[in-house]
Amino acid sequence: MTTLNVLIVDDSQTDAELIALALRRAGYASTWQRVDTPGTVLAALQSRITWDVITCDYSMPRLTAGTALDLVQSLAPTVPVVIVAGTLTEETASELKRRGAETVVTKQRLDALATVVRRLRRRRHERDS
Repeated sequence: MTTLNVLIVDDSQTDAELIALALRRAGYASTWQRVDTPGTVLAALQSRITWDVITCDYSMPRLTAGTALDLVQSLAPTVPVVIVAGTLTEETASELKRRGAETVVTKQRLDALATVVRRLRRRRHERDS
């Protein structure tokens, strides 16, 4: 199993566990941390952990996906961010991609997250080679 360090920006513990489960089912042994405020995102990005991927819910009561993307872009711009949303318009998805998100995966299709992570890891490996 490939190990991943995943920062999960989400206000729901259950959703975070479902994201971790989807990655585990795809063959990833993920070490993950869930955060849901600007301060906890900041602390996680400033920690000694090297994040392989960040997933970010779109709709949270104490944090917007846009704010989370801004923090990532300023502190860890090379870490890919995947927006995980219940529903999202194409216009909103495009705006999030312009702000730095790699892509959007719906919560109903979490199996697609593994495909995205494989693609991101392959791209990182090719870039670092």
